[in-house]
Amino acid sequence: MPASYTRALCKISGEALCSPHQQGYDQKSLAALTSALAAAKNSGKELGLVIGAGNLFRAKDAGLDYSRTTLDEVGMLATIMNGKLLSAALQKEGIKTALFNAFPCGGLADVFSEQQVEKAFEEGALVLFTGGTGHPFFTTDTAAALRALQIGADVLVKLTTVEGIYTNDPKQDPKATRKKTISYRKIIEDRLGVMDLEAVILCEKHRLPIIVTHFADQTHLTTALSSGEVGTLVTEE
Repeated sequence: MPASYTRALCKISGEALCSPHQQGYDQKSLAALTSALAAAKNSGKELGLVIGAGNLFRAKDAGLDYSRTTLDEVGMLATIMNGKLLSAALQKEGIKTALFNAFPCGGLADVFSEQQVEKAFEEGALVLFTGGTGHPFFTTDTAAALRALQIGADVLVKLTTVEGIYTNDPKQDPKATRKKTISYRKIIEDRLGVMDLEAVILCEKHRLPIIVTHFADQTHLTTALSSGEVGTLVTEE
């Protein structure tokens, strides 16, 4: 692992914005997330952020008899709601933000443009990406891998509810140990549920490292990007 990553694309599930096993929003959860992101941003990191919508709507769990295209489009719209709220929370922490959506949505966000995103980074903004890829059948994990490559990120960070990838489910097995490194191929061949396989395959193809970690405290993300002492690094190994 390099001594430090400069530009990172973080993928955060919508559930990070609400209490465990709940939906909607929770002020305490929002505060914990924004504090971690603000700490990393203030340490000199350039941060991009793709956010899911699981706290509001998840197509596969909706139980509705409509087309996958329609359900995925509803999920894309829900990510805009999360992006707007998280952007406001970050601004309240004194962090400048820029919000880009995958498709036109009026004045709610700018349409994604590599040139405009680069300008936002140059102006010191934390850049949020909503709307997924803009197409059905692709998850926000895949959108995160795509945006990471488009913005020239040094690393893709998957923020989860555990510290990294373990030998077993740490919530079920107290003896499970964290893996410091693992290969893309191991995740793909063993079909580990770290993130969607399409996203891992895309990162493998372009040799984009992935860090799997959480934001349990204000400095955790900063540490993951600076020293590699936390989380699990996914590379060719």
